[in-house]
Amino acid sequence: MVKHIVLICPTPMDKSQLARISDRLNGKYEIDMMELTDQRTEYDVLQFIDQLVIKLKGKSFDGICSASDYPGILIAAALVHELKIPIGYNLLGTYRCSHKYYSRLIQSQLVPEACPNFFALIDESSSEFTFPYPIFVKPVKSCLSQNAHRINNADELKQLLKNPKIQSHLTTFVHPFNQLIERYVPANVFQTNVSYMLAEELLSGHQFTVDGYVDGNGEVTILGMTDTIMDSNKVSYLRFDHPTNLLPSYVQQRAKDICQRIVKGIDLRWSLFNIEFYYNQENDDLKIIEINPRHVGLFGDMYELVHGQNTYEIMLDLSMGQATSFRSVKPSYSHASSIMLHLSSYKKATIVKHVPSMDNIQAVLKKFPMVSLITVTCEVGMRLDADDRLAYGYGYINIGGNSMEEIDRNFKLAKENLDFEFEFVND
Repeated sequence: MVKHIVLICPTPMDKSQLARISDRLNGKYEIDMMELTDQRTEYDVLQFIDQLVIKLKGKSFDGICSASDYPGILIAAALVHELKIPIGYNLLGTYRCSHKYYSRLIQSQLVPEACPNFFALIDESSSEFTFPYPIFVKPVKSCLSQNAHRINNADELKQLLKNPKIQSHLTTFVHPFNQLIERYVPANVFQTNVSYMLAEELLSGHQFTVDGYVDGNGEVTILGMTDTIMDSNKVSYLRFDHPTNLLPSYVQQRAKDICQRIVKGIDLRWSLFNIEFYYNQENDDLKIIEINPRHVGLFGDMYELVHGQNTYEIMLDLSMGQATSFRSVKPSYSHASSIMLHLSSYKKATIVKHVPSMDNIQAVLKKFPMVSLITVTCEVGMRLDADDRLAYGYGYINIGGNSMEEIDRNFKLAKENLDFEFEFVND
């Protein structure tokens, strides 16, 4: 019998990954994609939820899920709550992960050894904290590290907090989450909204991600670990390599133990999750960067290449209350990577003059069967600025191989076959 799944706020990555595994989904799932149609910066998320509640009350479906960080997963959890669905995301657990201050509070209680020093910068008078500069300052709610900064002294902190871009983020960007908190979260659970910044001790070391899922009884399954390789600026991503080949086995076991304790304690249910860590080899320190109550869409086919199962399949199963028995099924490769397409000379601003057509992308996928996904994140006319730490990347290639050398060699060949054109700008 075909199962009907409601996917909230589908992303371009969702559509690409689901299309890739459509042959395995056909006859098993029918996916109804609920798009956020209001594209204004400050939209009314509660109105959108109310409309979906009315629509879904008259509809037969088997599960609700989302892979969208913001606002998709928050809306999906609210719908499970509103519709009183017995199987699905736990609203408070999902919101605790997404509210970075309360996430840190719970981490400090349950896994204190893995929680860095932190302090809520609720107003100018609250900028007194005990750990030294430099510090890392980020919004309590953000996406893709937007408006996160290294701060070297008190003057820099004052300037940052007065920055109009930060003020806009703390009003407009976080408005939907504040609406959701006001409606769904009791005041004794969250005593503050998300309209402020969070100061944390500066972390360093090797960055990696632990992926897993939790069932309705709080039982946690670890799927795997993925290395994050950063640019020399220590902020921009260059690639993700799965499985990890840089972490000692005892560090991997420590990370698994931390994930088990915090996911159970934060009360996630029927959810994939990813937890980002820093491991500092010099002092053997292992610290949580953040906890996300969803999977990394970009990693879906990487797990498929190495383990034979795409994490989107796990997401769909969990939405119906089926705890997938994750195991390698006919894996194609021993390694997989998601490698950023980026300009080798990104210190100059660049204009995108041409991007690959769909025919070009399909031809590359056919020519290089080890390439599982090509994602283009730019468009003609877009300016890639040197001072934008995220913008110089213009896409990703996901690729499998039986060694990292094989992956790097085939990535280079596939990249050369993609019809991108750029023009440097002499400002």
